[in-house]
Amino acid sequence: MGILFFLLILSAVVAIHEFGHFIVARMCGVHVEVFSIGMGPKLLKWTDKKGTLWCLSALPIGGYVKMLGHGTKTPITEENKQMAYTSKNVYQRMAIVVAGPMINFISAMLMFAALSFAAGNVTKHDYQVTKVVAESPAGSAGIMPGDILYKVNGRIVDEAPDIVKGLISKSFDRTTITVKRDKKELVLNLSPMVIKNGQLPKLGVHIRRINARKVEYNLPRAMSSGVEQTLDIIGMSYNGLARLVGGDVPVNQLRSIIGMGDDVNTGYDQTTTQVEAENQRRVAEAVAKAEAKGTNVEAAKENVDRVSLAKERIISFFNICAFLSVAIGFMNLLPILPLDGGHLVTYIYEALTGKKLPDPVMNIYALMGLVLVLGLMLFTMTNDIMRIVERFVS
Repeated sequence: MGILFFLLILSAVVAIHEFGHFIVARMCGVHVEVFSIGMGPKLLKWTDKKGTLWCLSALPIGGYVKMLGHGTKTPITEENKQMAYTSKNVYQRMAIVVAGPMINFISAMLMFAALSFAAGNVTKHDYQVTKVVAESPAGSAGIMPGDILYKVNGRIVDEAPDIVKGLISKSFDRTTITVKRDKKELVLNLSPMVIKNGQLPKLGVHIRRINARKVEYNLPRAMSSGVEQTLDIIGMSYNGLARLVGGDVPVNQLRSIIGMGDDVNTGYDQTTTQVEAENQRRVAEAVAKAEAKGTNVEAAKENVDRVSLAKERIISFFNICAFLSVAIGFMNLLPILPLDGGHLVTYIYEALTGKKLPDPVMNIYALMGLVLVLGLMLFTMTNDIMRIVERFVS
């Protein structure tokens, strides 16, 4: 079920991306011949009044938009020339290319904002360090008991408590933590300490939540939170790419669609387990109170305010969808053909010089990009498959 959950998310994000290209293309007068969600054989299809074929295809691993003069084999004639992608000026083509990533960012902002607004009043806490494990990354960096974890890699902790949980429960690479100590902010750089079998240790702290406070997410605050979260993810993606290129992050940390699907599948199962455990805890607590008061135990069980698994699934869906939407938008802006960013580079050259990139240069640029993209896909998919196999074998 977790894999189907991931494929549903992926299909939604790709559909959003392609819709960005589609809607701006139509605004620029380009005829869109095909809009497909998924790849491969077409399961469902219909043609709208403007002649666009809408498809739901068998393989939910992507999608595409085919425009006249770009991605289709339809001959361009004098009658349809004005509706061809290639007939549009360079600025219109730039707008069409950029529209996909931009709508990814905008939709992520709206999803994050909607989640914040729907939450209404939220209880937030500060996270205080109560103990630092000896000979740990936290100890080496100078984190001390009493410190308040304020930011992790630039993200404010009370806006994203999940990053604290992830940092404490999982191994990590290089991380910058800002702590509050004696009303001052200190920026500390954490470096992993490799232990036996090449494993990276956990952070090495115990924390407690303090200073509970209610925060009301009205519409302006929710929208602001959506923008901040989206910009945070863009910043994290940029920093991660810079560290990867700089050699600070090993390439085997990269994930393909298989690895991302595996992560979502694991999270899907964990959500079920966590919800069941929380509901059992609430029932046990209600039973204990009923027994202590001598009231009806069965009635107490029925009146327990249980966590809704369906609600948690919906929240998880939109959170992952928003995160993945930003990631796909960012990735597509990389200056590599055949990504949107690669096309954008050629259009910027055309706008600055008044002529298109010479064919020999264009061919080399496209070939280098294709080799890089396919090579990276093959490498990451192999890595992910080996990682999954090792997990099941061990």
